[in-house]
Amino acid sequence: MQKKPDVIFLSSFLDDAVLILRTLRGLGVKTPVVAAGGVSSDSAGKTMGDAANQVFMPWSWNWDLPVPGEGPLVEMYKQAHADAPYPPNNEQLGLGYAAGIILRQALEKAASRDSTKIRDALAAGEFTDLPLPGKRVAFDETGLNKHAALILTEWSQGKAHTVWPKDMQAMQPGL
Repeated sequence: MQKKPDVIFLSSFLDDAVLILRTLRGLGVKTPVVAAGGVSSDSAGKTMGDAANQVFMPWSWNWDLPVPGEGPLVEMYKQAHADAPYPPNNEQLGLGYAAGIILRQALEKAASRDSTKIRDALAAGEFTDLPLPGKRVAFDETGLNKHAALILTEWSQGKAHTVWPKDMQAMQPGL
């Protein structure tokens, strides 16, 4: 067994992740951790505290992406939720906002309230200028987004920053 791994992979619920990360950090293990699961929210970052530093997560959206509409979305969130953590470390914010833009564009293309026309517009359309890593969405025959793209974020100083891919990078990875 290797005593000094280059990276630790962790997939767990938040409560377990907090215990594992605090234990590792308490034992002096500063190895970067790639996590999946419950560590991708404001409350997770706050709960993990300094143990979150150098925890990497695959996400579908982050507050610091250099994409259309990102700045205004984050600013609207700050104004609407002045008491919430800022910046918002919660990918559901961006995904929900993008879904609203996609629906608006589909409704405009359908030019109707007819559910079949709206469904056809969603199925056949390409939706652009979205605050997502791929910046656009188009659905294939199975209903999956052909332009889906993930990013890798890293917790650092209480914030999740985008570290990969390079063209989306807001911060160099702290490896």
